Amino acid sequence: MTATAMATVLREFSFTAVKEAVSEARHQVVAIARSYGCMTQTVLDDLDTLSGEVLANAVIHTHTEKVGVQVAVDELGGLLRVVVCDDGSGGPIVVPDADPLSEHGRGVLLLQMLAADWGVVFDGYGSTVGNAVWFELKL
Repeated sequence: MTATAMATVLREFSFTAVKEAVSEARHQVVAIARSYGCMTQTVLDDLDTLSGEVLANAVIHTHTEKVGVQVAVDELGGLLRVVVCDDGSGGPIVVPDADPLSEHGRGVLLLQMLAADWGVVFDGYGSTVGNAVWFELKL
C-alpha cells in the first residue's frame, strides 16, 4: 500500500455492523468514487464487487458494532484505495477449494483477481483499533 499521506481522502464514514447496512455502504463507496470522476465502468464494477465483499466480511466475520470506511485516491500512483476497519480480531480466511456453487469462500480470490494490491493491517489502522482490510484499484 502506498503511503496514506500521498493519498487524498475523499470521504470517511461508518455504519452499524448489520447485514442490512452492507448494501447501502457499498453504494456509498461507489457513489464517492463516481463523484471523483475519471473512473471507467470496469473500475466502478470492480469497486462494487470488492466493496461488497470486504464490507460484508467485516460484518459477518467480526464481532464489531461499527464498521469504518475510508475511500481515498492516490493521484500520483493512479490508484483508488478503500480501507474497511473493524474493532474485531482475526483476518481473512482462505477457503482452499471453495465449492463453485457456494455463496462463501471466494473473497480472497476476488481480491487477488481484481485488485491492483490488497492487504490486512492488524491491531489498528489510523485512529482505529482492530483490523483493516484494504484494496487498491488502478484508475
